[in-house]
Amino acid sequence: MKKLAIAGAVALALSCQTQAETILGVYAGSYLWLPNLSGNADISNTGIDLDSDDNSASVYVALEHPIPLIPNLRLQTTDLSSSSSAEKLDLSHTDATLYYEILDNWVHLDIGMTARIFDGTVKNKRSGQSVDVDDTVALAYGSAMLELPIFDLYAAVSGNTTNVGDNEIYDFTARVGWEAILGLGVEVGYRSFKATMDNVGNGDIDSTFKGPFAGVTYQF
Repeated sequence: MKKLAIAGAVALALSCQTQAETILGVYAGSYLWLPNLSGNADISNTGIDLDSDDNSASVYVALEHPIPLIPNLRLQTTDLSSSSSAEKLDLSHTDATLYYEILDNWVHLDIGMTARIFDGTVKNKRSGQSVDVDDTVALAYGSAMLELPIFDLYAAVSGNTTNVGDNEIYDFTARVGWEAILGLGVEVGYRSFKATMDNVGNGDIDSTFKGPFAGVTYQF
């Protein structure tokens, strides 16, 4: 009888844990990105070349649930600033993404929409002129991940894009990761972010940030 009671208690605990995982999944991560900046900007009819290397940090959290028709939520912030003797470009932004899981087995596929909120500036250090970059841009979002049959590895690609009006943005990431024990993991990959933004204040921006990144992940 005692063994049956213990077995029943274990089964109940596992059932509660499974239900909790089904109700809400939380995925979080942080990575360091090492992009190279290239391109040009125009401030009050004064052109400057963009060419520098810098570090960028990004943090994200995603919440997933099983409720039909209600999208999942993903929030990500990227501190993206680059500076040289001639210019400073800050395209730091926060992404608020609503998405649906189309597939969720050994292949994971998500689609949705992102509101990208810029909070930055572009400055010509020689002339002292600058413009604020504080637009909110709507982007299409997609993500695909393939679970590999060895060592708990996976490969994934994701991205946001738009080409509407004065904004042309392509932001894509390719990565491989390893899911370790207790929900911890590591990722390495490559991110390419191209932003062409016209009529930003009294300036135009045509910039590309691209380079490798590495980070840690956690899910529970």
